[in-house]
Amino acid sequence: GGALWLRHLERRLGPCRGPRNVLLKSGADFTCWAPTVITLNLLCVSLMTGHSLEDSFETAQIHLPQLLLLEALIFTPYNLCQFTHIPAEMRPSVKACCSFLFSIGIGLSC
Repeated sequence: GGALWLRHLERRLGPCRGPRNVLLKSGADFTCWAPTVITLNLLCVSLMTGHSLEDSFETAQIHLPQLLLLEALIFTPYNLCQFTHIPAEMRPSVKACCSFLFSIGIGLSC
């Protein structure tokens, strides 16, 4: 998730690195943040490239499941690591690398 979202998770669930806490943060990121951001990304890109709102929703519906799988493959392991091992000050750089891989995946799948 984005920096504000991740800070929100840390505030709400605490900075604790215990297994329960880490799984809650990772699960919240996957179930709340990922579908919202991926859907908005698909809609906005489709609309900005001249597609109708109806076509844009259809595109989002078609591609969302495979992109959620990609999200799970890239960001779930990252989140498990970030919440347990990566210091907060290093997270933006590591996250940027993961986001780069995810962007390639979006480009290849759509």
